[in-house]
Amino acid sequence: MDKNITPAVKEDPGYPYTVFDKLDENQILAEIQGRVTTQWVYEVNGEKGLAKKGVDQCMLELCKAGWFFKDLEVKCVTDPGDEEFRLFTARVQGFRYTKEGAQVDMGINIGSKRQNIYIKFKNGGRKLDDFWYEKGCAKALRNAKARFIPVEI
Repeated sequence: MDKNITPAVKEDPGYPYTVFDKLDENQILAEIQGRVTTQWVYEVNGEKGLAKKGVDQCMLELCKAGWFFKDLEVKCVTDPGDEEFRLFTARVQGFRYTKEGAQVDMGINIGSKRQNIYIKFKNGGRKLDDFWYEKGCAKALRNAKARFIPVEI
């Protein structure tokens, strides 16, 4: 992407999660490019949220405690209300093992994400996002996995 063009981000104080979503897109792109990211939590206008990296780290910590997760599927369809968006639905199964070795099913969580296939610029321009599919899949999986994270964490 041209470094002189800045993607538009709705930074309205009422929409911190829109900013979180754009920050997660940056993390996902960094992972695709093999770069290291370290931000686990976002804070915008007093609202806090787990970054994708934070959800990934929570999953690793839960695995250390005997919880395991399996990505079952991710589906993608065109948004019937706006063809510039795709609707992603991810299913993730959780289970853990008891000290005796018995497997305990923790159920299946579903995560969804509405993803724009274009990058929009502040000057009103746009271009097809080369990584819209990867971003949509990663965010839908993030949302499904986040539902397994206990409040204490």
